[in-house]
Amino acid sequence: MAIIGGGTAASAAAIELGESGLDSIIIERRDDTGDKIGESLPPNARPLLEALGVDDDVEAGGHLRCFGNRSSWGSERVDHHDFITSPYGHGWHLDRRRFDLQLATRAVETGAQRWTTSAVKTYDRSASGWTLHVDRPGGAAHIEARHVIDATGRACWFARRQGAMRTTGDGTVALTCFLRADEPDPDTFTQIEAVPDGWWYTATLPAGRLAVAFVTDSDLLDRSRARTEHGLHDLLSTTEHTAERVHGNRYRLTAPARIVDASDGRLEQPHGDGWLAVGDAAVAFDPLSSHGILSAMVTGRSGARAVVDMFSADPSSADAPARYAAEVATAFGAYQTARRSYYLAERRWAGAPFWTRRHRPAADR
Repeated sequence: MAIIGGGTAASAAAIELGESGLDSIIIERRDDTGDKIGESLPPNARPLLEALGVDDDVEAGGHLRCFGNRSSWGSERVDHHDFITSPYGHGWHLDRRRFDLQLATRAVETGAQRWTTSAVKTYDRSASGWTLHVDRPGGAAHIEARHVIDATGRACWFARRQGAMRTTGDGTVALTCFLRADEPDPDTFTQIEAVPDGWWYTATLPAGRLAVAFVTDSDLLDRSRARTEHGLHDLLSTTEHTAERVHGNRYRLTAPARIVDASDGRLEQPHGDGWLAVGDAAVAFDPLSSHGILSAMVTGRSGARAVVDMFSADPSSADAPARYAAEVATAFGAYQTARRSYYLAERRWAGAPFWTRRHRPAADR
């Protein structure tokens, strides 16, 4: 099996394939360097980490324990949700690169190969599967695969080339950056704060760092200025609690901010003849849901299981990809209901474009 794309979903799929006795190869463009946004993992992720065989690594591997969430949403009041009531204990603020490497290492332990700084350029279809033509640092290579799993994120690189269509919601983007302080911040809560043009997320990370994201609509953001330190501080001036956290701990910007696609959406059909999509390639959620990493692990495992079942000798397993697609559609429908309810709870800036767009009836969006 060939898995195009890297990260959480790709590794989760490779682990499931390996534990089912199927070989796989992960082909990803990037290496294991650089920062990566997406850090918070709630307590209820623990059973999934155990199923993937990385729970001990995560517990011991340089991540920061998270003991709750706070939000300023819908009123001036700050609401706290303490994880002390969770049967699973604490959550985590992840060193995301370390976490993805822990999953990738586990995938290799279960039998997967992993090619980094490699890219599929072209491919051929045959009766027996696919031939992928890959550019690697040492030259061109060719891979024969019975099935392809698309883990290329919102780009859905392979699925789109098979004619798959992706539905999308609002044109949401996230301005993301990492700040650093000289002294570690003892506050390990995840924090959310609504503002007139969107909302802010902050989470403390190991080594005195703070992950910051401002979620808004693409047309509401001055991209060139937002990436600068002055632009970031101008945006922070619209906040109260986020600015207090940043300035109170003397956090400073250490690298230019980035702007990434944060829109939700899903493939209308996350599988086809000889391929299946997982992670954000299959279904992507608004960052407000905190579903990103969990969904990547869940769809990685369940998508790979559908592939395993499809190749089993049991005739009743032939519709496994269709069942997987139904699971994805059901999960996305439940998410859309919850998302709308949460955005409707914020009415302080009902006339502002960001909130007006999210308060419209779904049929008018």
